[in-house]
Amino acid sequence: MLRRIIMLSFILFIFNQSASADTGVELFLANVNIQDAKTQYGGGCSVMTGIGQDLWILVRGTYTVYYDERTVWDTKYDITYSHFTCLAGIEYEPPVDTFVKYRLHWRNTVCMGFSSTEVEVDNGEKHSSAGDSGFAYAVNTGLGYDYSQLIQFFAEAGWHQSLYNGELNNSDIFGFQFFAGVRFAFSGNRRNFNVY
Repeated sequence: MLRRIIMLSFILFIFNQSASADTGVELFLANVNIQDAKTQYGGGCSVMTGIGQDLWILVRGTYTVYYDERTVWDTKYDITYSHFTCLAGIEYEPPVDTFVKYRLHWRNTVCMGFSSTEVEVDNGEKHSSAGDSGFAYAVNTGLGYDYSQLIQFFAEAGWHQSLYNGELNNSDIFGFQFFAGVRFAFSGNRRNFNVY
């Protein structure tokens, strides 16, 4: 999976030959509600390239986990829920004049791709797991604040859903998600930064 992320990232940067185009990476913390797989915490990374003043192409990977401990008939069970997504999509930042003077951007992201969810149960003597992988999509909206021409802090909230056909076919793997992080630009300049 890591090779796929690296390969997709490399392809994005190959297509971006213009020195004036925006390219960058995001690092973020994630809080993801996954219904049957609990509310999980983790983080992720996105790589992106600008294809216009207000439009980005991005590849986003997110990994979240939740640990639980239960005791049944004097036997302690450690339960681990984990969820991984690798999504590609677009981000649109419509120009809103009111936001520009405060260095704010309204971020809207639509992505689709791959997800994998797993539940592991261990009682010290026996280890069992159930998992599935398949198609996923996510829709987010939020705000970004331009700290400088190369750094933007952001917060996004949205909806995600994973569609499985195997072991987790009848499980509800969807819910709300929240990301907070920072975007680092490698090249290009943030729109209208000279008006601040």
